Amino acid sequence: MTQLHTLTVRTTAALGRLADLQRRAEHVTSATPVIKPALKELASALEELQVANEHLQAQIEELAASRVRADEVSRRFEEFLQVVPIACIWSDPQGVILEANDMSAALLNVTRPRLAGKPLMLFLSDRPRFFDALAALSAPG
Repeated sequence: MTQLHTLTVRTTAALGRLADLQRRAEHVTSATPVIKPALKELASALEELQVANEHLQAQIEELAASRVRADEVSRRFEEFLQVVPIACIWSDPQGVILEANDMSAALLNVTRPRLAGKPLMLFLSDRPRFFDALAALSAPG
């Protein structure tokens, strides 16, 4: 049982107990000026909690749907990465390899798992023209 489900169950139970208290308070005349406003305030707070709970549930469902879509995009990207007939390397701005396909691993004469997390310069240090072109791309203007 998730924490959200537990909260929903407890909120519903509290609303039921509140309704019972309100019915019993109708028969108590001496404490009515104090009890009725307190019960009304409690009812309002529980209703707000129930609404917040419903909003939270909707957000959780949206997140779950987003996760499914993101997983699908990731799967498609991975499939694309493996079938594209050219070497593809994705790196961060510092030149650390984030992702690479099998063609790039073959071109660099290493296994694909060895590429991720390594500086691109490690594999291309003997190719200064590549870094000259990269510097030209990142130069302003």
